[in-house]
This record gives sequence, structure tokens and C-alpha cells, in this order.
Amino acid sequence: MRAAAPSSSWRGPDVFDRWRRPTHDALEDPWADILALLFPDGLDDVQHHLVRHAIGDSPPTFAAARHLLGSLDRQTVASPVSIRWGLGDLDLVDVAGVRMALDRADASVSVQIIEGAYEPHVAATLDRLLGPGDVFVDVGANVGYHAFRASSRVGVGGRVIAVEANPENARLIAHTIAINSLTNVELVPLALAARRGYVNFGTHVGSNGGFLPDDEQTTDSGRGTIVPTIALDDLDLDRVSVVKIDVEGAEGIVIDGASATIQRHRPSFVMEFSQEMTTRVSGRIPKEHLERFVDWGYTIAIIDRSTHQPQSVGSVDQLLAGWGDFLRIEDLLITPS
Repeated sequence: MRAAAPSSSWRGPDVFDRWRRPTHDALEDPWADILALLFPDGLDDVQHHLVRHAIGDSPPTFAAARHLLGSLDRQTVASPVSIRWGLGDLDLVDVAGVRMALDRADASVSVQIIEGAYEPHVAATLDRLLGPGDVFVDVGANVGYHAFRASSRVGVGGRVIAVEANPENARLIAHTIAINSLTNVELVPLALAARRGYVNFGTHVGSNGGFLPDDEQTTDSGRGTIVPTIALDDLDLDRVSVVKIDVEGAEGIVIDGASATIQRHRPSFVMEFSQEMTTRVSGRIPKEHLERFVDWGYTIAIIDRSTHQPQSVGSVDQLLAGWGDFLRIEDLLITPS
């Protein structure tokens, strides 16, 4: 368990004194002291309801606490505490012939993979794009689902580069690589950005995470991890067939550092897109972000979630005019003309 330095409002001695000598309330509620440690700034009524729902009837154990933290949106229900997974927290699930290590406490991705319902439209698109000998770069690989499916498709003559900034996700990917003795999957445990540097990276829900604001208050809160960054161009790849980018709104920042690779190798892209997240996280005007691809000679389509097929959108102006909800999130197929 790793906790950040307490904030000025955190009354640590009171909490630890109660932890050593359970009060009457603590005896009635065995989670009381654990919640005081996990959420030292307290919870509002809505957050308290979410926490209680996630706990259910579970006794206060490390596994239950990990499940609690993995089921909440850590952007709104923040905690300075992280609990690392152990082997007893994992399930091994067959994914395209790979025994993939999944964290049972991960409510955002691992549970969907276990249930066989994780991003089938993206998986089908990558299946069409990738073949033996191809090079696939998975930016924001998360727990490695698309990377390990691609490992089987590109074969021993191909190459998969899994880029993942979340340290616990990277541990899962490394564990899967090791137990399967995979030789065509490479783990790059950092974030891609416009240049070499660093970013404050925080967990959202379960294994999902993203860039946090680059300000003193966020950094001092201890609710993120400082992760090194490099540009996609810094990978200096001799060839690239397909790039998948799903980095919770930082896609524009990744593309800022990818122009040389794009112009040299002309890969296809499968990229998550949200006007809201592009604006908030990347600091990019959505139209300008997408029109860079048009300027490089690419066409853009939306991957239909029901048919798994690309739907042509015409121009960027037409795409955005029909987008609707500013918060809408879709996966785009971007291919060289």
C-alpha cells in the first residue's frame, strides 16, 4: 500500500488512534477506519452512497479495498492510496491463444474482457488491418487486450509495441508476456507525448487513467504518478503498419510527436475521439486536431459499434456538424488515401 503525504486537512493522529483502539462506531461498522484511511478528506452523500454500494457485504480486506478503489471514478472520488495487485487478485483468461492476466478488481476493462464484451468493434477493425509480419503500436494499451490479440495475428515475423503509462497495467502486461514467453510483444512503460519530459498520470476507473492537470496543487496532492514521456517519433521504428491510440483525450498530444512517423511510414490509425476530451486534455481545437490527418492525405471514418464497419464521414466539417453531444465518444478509422 502506498499513500501520499497527508494534506493539511488530514487528521492523521486521530485516524490512527481510532485504528489502534476501535471505537463503538468502528465496532458497529468494520469499514469505518478503512474508509477514513482511503478517503481522509471525507465523502459527500453521493460519494458515500457509491462507496457503500461498492462495498456491499464484504468484510474489510485488502482484496475488498482494491475492489472498492477499482470500481470508483478516482477523478471524482479521489484517494491518495493505491493497493498493488498480487497473484491472488488475478484471473488467467484465454485471448486469441494467449493466457492473459486480468485484475478482478478492475471494473472498467478486465471485467468486460472476462465477459467477452470488450470493444468488439475495435477488435474487428484491427483484425482486418493486421496480418502476418505487420508492426502494431498500441498507445494506451491498458491491460494489453488488443496488443495480445495482435500478437497472434502478426505472428513471429511481426512486432507489437505496447505503450502503457499506468504502472499497474504495465505490470499486468509484463506478467502476461512472461507467462506466455512471448517474443513479439514489447512493453514500453511510459506515456507518449509531443516530446521527452514527464506527465502527472492518474487513475480514473479501474485500469483506465489519463493525464492530470499540470499544476502545483494536483502534483502536491499525491493522487497521480509522475510518468516519463517520449514522442512516438522517438521510438525510431523502421516500419509501422497500424497505430491504435486510446489515451483518454490525450490523442492530440500523441499526434504532436508523431509527424515524422506518419509521413515516413503512412500507418493506419484506430483512434478514440471526443470533442470534450480533446479540448480539455490535449488543449486542441477538435477540428484542427482531425484536419492534420487530412493535410497528411488521410481519410476519416467512424467505426460503427453495431456493424463493426467504418462509416465514411466526408469532410471534418461534416463529421463535426453531425456529431451531436459534445461529450460523445467514438472510435475513428483513419487510413492513408
